[in-house]
Amino acid sequence: MPPRPRTLVARLASVTGPAIAVAGGVLLPSAFPDAFGPTVSLSLPVVLVLAGALVVLAAARTRREPARRQPGRPAEGRAADDVLTAGAADLAGRWAEARLLESAVVHALDGIVILEAASGPMPGRRVAYANDAFCRMTGYDRAEIVGRSLHILRGSKSDPATLAQIGAALNAGRPFQTELRNHRKDGSAYWVGLSLVPVLGPAGGVAHWVMIQRDVTGRKEAEDALRVSEEQLRLVGDNLPDGAIYQVMAGPDQTRRFVYISAGLGHLLGLTPAEATADAGAVYGLIHPDDLPGVLAEEEAAHRAMAPFEREFRTYTRGGELRWVHCRSMPTPLPDGGRLWNGVVMDVTARKKAEEALRRSEELFRGIFEGTSAGLSLTDAAGRFVSCNPACAAMAGRTVEDLLRLTPEDISHPDDWARQQPLVAELKAGTRNRVDLTMRYVRPDGKVVWAEVSVAAIRGPDGGYEYGLGVAIDVTVRRRLEDQLRQAQKLEAVGRLAGGVAHDFNNLLTGVLGNLALVRLPPGDPNGPLLAAVERAAARAADVTRKLLGYARRNQLVPGPVAPREALAEAAAAARRTFDPRIRVEVEVAPGCGPVLADPALLDQALTNLCLNARDAMPDGGTLTLSAGPVEGAAGGPADAPGEPPLQEADRAPDARPEAFVRLSVADTGHGMTDEVKARIFDPFFTTKGPDKGTGLGLAMVQGIVRQHRGWVGWTSAPGAGTRIDLYFPRAEAAPA
Repeated sequence: MPPRPRTLVARLASVTGPAIAVAGGVLLPSAFPDAFGPTVSLSLPVVLVLAGALVVLAAARTRREPARRQPGRPAEGRAADDVLTAGAADLAGRWAEARLLESAVVHALDGIVILEAASGPMPGRRVAYANDAFCRMTGYDRAEIVGRSLHILRGSKSDPATLAQIGAALNAGRPFQTELRNHRKDGSAYWVGLSLVPVLGPAGGVAHWVMIQRDVTGRKEAEDALRVSEEQLRLVGDNLPDGAIYQVMAGPDQTRRFVYISAGLGHLLGLTPAEATADAGAVYGLIHPDDLPGVLAEEEAAHRAMAPFEREFRTYTRGGELRWVHCRSMPTPLPDGGRLWNGVVMDVTARKKAEEALRRSEELFRGIFEGTSAGLSLTDAAGRFVSCNPACAAMAGRTVEDLLRLTPEDISHPDDWARQQPLVAELKAGTRNRVDLTMRYVRPDGKVVWAEVSVAAIRGPDGGYEYGLGVAIDVTVRRRLEDQLRQAQKLEAVGRLAGGVAHDFNNLLTGVLGNLALVRLPPGDPNGPLLAAVERAAARAADVTRKLLGYARRNQLVPGPVAPREALAEAAAAARRTFDPRIRVEVEVAPGCGPVLADPALLDQALTNLCLNARDAMPDGGTLTLSAGPVEGAAGGPADAPGEPPLQEADRAPDARPEAFVRLSVADTGHGMTDEVKARIFDPFFTTKGPDKGTGLGLAMVQGIVRQHRGWVGWTSAPGAGTRIDLYFPRAEAAPA
């Protein structure tokens, strides 16, 4: 019975012991990589295997020592029996330890296989032992594995090159480590980390092979997934249009180092990824000097706050071309307090140029919109102002801010708004795209502005009305001039008619007055008063014809130099003799005022008519001032004398010429004229006087006389502030005789 245990121990010592020893030889480099170099890590049970191997080998050595003693030596017989007895007891203890270690190998998490040293008739080396972990890993039972080679694990996904390397190591009798894709019994593939160690026999040759396998399928799949992801990321980065992706590591002191940057950097900056990863300064050195401080400051702020970095800035290419880039990166903290920034940089030069072009276009449009003298406005579909320029607001007598709170209806004359509504409705309905009309704007102060308005429809993609673009031109002055032109044409027609009638009537009156002069009645004749009345009526009719001829400019002019002081003094003397004493008459002639070129009789007639009108405007007395002074004419209108009220705008243009003139003025302190009266002061037969107080030809005749002398009439008047009439006569070159 004792030899059986020894036989079992010997078997364990010859098979399991070397295997455990080899496993320990594999584990030591794993446990102490600095001393043994890198290798595949094994599980904790293998540590126990190493210890068991040492114990089993010691037991085998104890078993061999009694066997070497020579039998038949009496002196040592009892000692030998004692030794054998002690060895048996020790061997029993070690047997228990070997069983414990065998259990550790059986239950190890890594697969452990013992292969025969040499290959048999079948390909490969037969399996002498396989633990439970290996069976679970491969899906085979131990009975299906022991006695067969591991070629059963090969499949379509096993790498032939790796298999050849394993075969070469077995043939050479040297240790070998690798990773291999095997196939389970069900055909599924899995990855193992494989360590192959030869076990030397007593003669020094390879007695067995110990193969330890660890399932690394999860790690390999993760590595493959990571590799695929990195490859996809590289493809994305290398094919990113006009940009690149990067990883930059920033230390706690903000030192920067590019860990990765895609090939798009070459298209963007003309640098290779290798140049960027070798020296981060090669990238930062290309940033525009004006933008670099801001980029660094914002990077540092993002670094401290662990916040995303995003900025657009200018940078140069290696060739010196200036470009705009948009850079965005996200931080990941590092154990040393640094940051790993994962980001993307895009070339936005084209967009920036487009934005700059758009900005310039908007500035140009805004300049045109704001600076044009025409009123421009934009109204929405509801009819509210959404935009307008200052000219439009000024035309409506409001500010831009005030106008944007109103609608066109709020500033339009009610009559004009009612008239234009059907046209606007057609514009919104799509039956027309443009509306042109003349309308009136009513300012807050009640003044009316005439405007020619053109409204164009701005439609959306579906053709619906979205906005109305209005262009308004102030035509108030033009309409006033048109009214004046029509008035002048009317007056011209009336003048021609009056001139013809007056000429014919004057001829008739000449005969009447001539015949009346020949009639001589004796004193006391009862027909004498009647004849005197006829003569007075004929004289008045002759005076009317003279006025009509003056208005029609049919008088025969005998122009010559006339001293203004003498002309005004004569008119003033006549006024002092005939006017109400409550009316004070004053004459003012500016120093150096030269003579005027005029017909003395017609000039006296014009001044007399103006004095009579001034007298009628001051029924309760006042001051009548006759003045004269030189005026240098200007193109577009006469110059106003310093310190005096300006001329009416309507009288500046038609007859004004760039010549030297003398202004003769008749001013009163009477009741003045209203706007309605001023609009008709030169109308023939228009008068504000009562019946039998005037014919209404006074100012019309004055205007005719002045125009006949190539001059013009100006005036200024206001209710309660009096009236001043200015007669502009050409200045004479020679002094009066």
